[in-house]
Amino acid sequence: DRSWKLLEQNVEPVGGYKYLYQILEYPEMARSMNRSGVSYFSFMVGSDGSISEFNLLKSSYPDLDEAAEIAIKKVTWIPANYRGRILPYQMILPIHFRL
Repeated sequence: DRSWKLLEQNVEPVGGYKYLYQILEYPEMARSMNRSGVSYFSFMVGSDGSISEFNLLKSSYPDLDEAAEIAIKKVTWIPANYRGRILPYQMILPIHFRL
């Protein structure tokens, strides 16, 4: 017997992570200054796909953090599914900014 659980449906944005990066707007000032980095966020995805308990865990630059937060909150999230049950799930999500 395994002591860990495998989800039947992982938490992800509707349209996938590719869509999340398509709507992510790289701030013009950061682009002109050649800023890149990774912003880490923690949040709960509820059983209805809503987001709560949103926190910035590690900052790259404030303008990149803000752009990432806007994109994360803009998409609709697919909740976790385990054995046919829709469950709330805590996400830790890095958002990468690369030029």
